[in-house]
Amino acid sequence: MLKRMKFGTQSERFLKQIVDPNQLHLSFEYLAQKSEKDPNGDKPVKELITYQRTKKNHNGRNKLPEDLPVKEIVIDPEESTEGLTKIGEERTEILEYTPSNFYKIVIIRPKYAKEDNSGIIIADMLSRPIEKCLAGNFLLASILINKYVDHLPLYRQQQIFKRRGIQIAPSTIDSWVSKLGFLLEPLYNAMVESIKHSSYIQADETPTRVLDKNKKGKSHRGYYWVYNSPLLRMLIFDYQKSRNKDAPRKILENI
Repeated sequence: MLKRMKFGTQSERFLKQIVDPNQLHLSFEYLAQKSEKDPNGDKPVKELITYQRTKKNHNGRNKLPEDLPVKEIVIDPEESTEGLTKIGEERTEILEYTPSNFYKIVIIRPKYAKEDNSGIIIADMLSRPIEKCLAGNFLLASILINKYVDHLPLYRQQQIFKRRGIQIAPSTIDSWVSKLGFLLEPLYNAMVESIKHSSYIQADETPTRVLDKNKKGKSHRGYYWVYNSPLLRMLIFDYQKSRNKDAPRKILENI
């Protein structure tokens, strides 16, 4: 019987076994019920079980930064308080959020004509990352942070702008990001040199889907190569179209 259960076919393993009428039957249900009763078999035995545990003190909610702007709302009782003495107050702190708002900066540069009519005097325009750009410095920085730090795609940012009444063409915001990338290239190159001269470098690649400009709605497989210097606590990304041995050559050569 044991061999059939162990080595038999699937249908034979779980056949109902024939009970030998000469074999005594052991009732486990009866034993289980009996074990819950006292030796006399009258009433179930009751036990008092106690234990001790260490109570952890709750530190309460995290305190809000002291430098946050404060807007106080005073709620007076509906009953008249005339002639009553104030003995204290209950203060409840709530962390609130106001979505970022757009505002317009108007730069005014007065013009002055010289007394001898030899020309006009006017102040120089402020230095800007992108000349004649509609977006201000903080808006440009916010677009880059949202895209590369918070992973918010440009088209979603355009949708957020649109809900607030700001229309920015996709080609326009794409050109802003491209031009800002060229401005940050010297900083990137300096980081590459610092990591290359580090005594310990970690490197790995991860695949990513890249939109194909030549085929609408299509994409191809690209790779982000990541180089990390734990000693400098600095890392850089390098995009390559493949993961072959030539991909990291640009970064790792001449080390």
